[in-house]
Amino acid sequence: MRDQDALQRELRENPESFEILREYALFLYGADELRACFALTERAIASYDKAPNPLKQPQYFELKRLRHQLVRNHLDLLMGESWPLLDSRWPPVFKLGRPREMAWHIDSHNMDAVEAALRSDQLRRLRYLSVTITEAPDAILKRFHNLRLSTLRALNLTFLQDPSRGAFGVFWEATTQVLAGLLTLSMRMTRLSDAMALMPFRLLHHLQSLNFISLDRSGLTPSLCDALASDKRSNQLVQLGIVGSCLGDSGLLTLLTSDNFAALQALDLQDGLLSNAAARLISAETHLPKLRSLDLRYNQIDEAGIAILSRNQTLTIRSEGQHSRPPGR
Repeated sequence: MRDQDALQRELRENPESFEILREYALFLYGADELRACFALTERAIASYDKAPNPLKQPQYFELKRLRHQLVRNHLDLLMGESWPLLDSRWPPVFKLGRPREMAWHIDSHNMDAVEAALRSDQLRRLRYLSVTITEAPDAILKRFHNLRLSTLRALNLTFLQDPSRGAFGVFWEATTQVLAGLLTLSMRMTRLSDAMALMPFRLLHHLQSLNFISLDRSGLTPSLCDALASDKRSNQLVQLGIVGSCLGDSGLLTLLTSDNFAALQALDLQDGLLSNAAARLISAETHLPKLRSLDLRYNQIDEAGIAILSRNQTLTIRSEGQHSRPPGR
């Protein structure tokens, strides 16, 4: 095997060479430089995937096994400062040696790790982050004020204890610039209010997918539908979810008759106190030309309404679980 200087020279001249990337990765593994080894292993696998060569297939599978071994045995090293925050239910997804997608589980015991993780160069290519905050939400949100994840495109926020309206507003004001490129946002609280739901919508201008989930139906009301339907920024939404609400048939009517949802393809209105009148509204002509998917599970639609929905030939409609609440509510 060539020495490190020779391998570096070869790699500079042939940065996409599967053979050189593989040899250098194995050299680094032998030198116990595991993080660098992992990055080169991922590059080598990506190189092979672009131009598969049956003659090199055994070496390719050798690297796949090495990658699996590194993730299984050295995840703490690969994740760096964000390791204490990882949610064990969701293994991180890597690309070229850096986390691409990850889930955090934050409580008062690992709160100090948040700032260190957010400053870490290891997260420079992070695209998707799911955060579950179990306690002290106001204090934890304050740790995110120095958020530097400008590469983030999807964010999922789940609160097991709801933050105060003030702390939530300050969080969005502090992070608006760095999250300007966010395309997908999902927020889940015990009681998510209209005002809190609208905070990020009014500050982030490129959102294409927006999901509001409230365990208490009293928080999200028809007023939320009014605000979204009257805002021209809703024209860029491809997917909208308002789950756990009291929007009722009047809220649905507002959404269906708005001229500001021209791009909307999927609408999720689970657990929203919709009745048979909603089924009749959906069967009538709407102003949503691209709508293809509608989720109406866990509402108040009876068999007659379901029959009306079943005759719709243009939409994929989910309607099971009527007259009951979703599991865990």
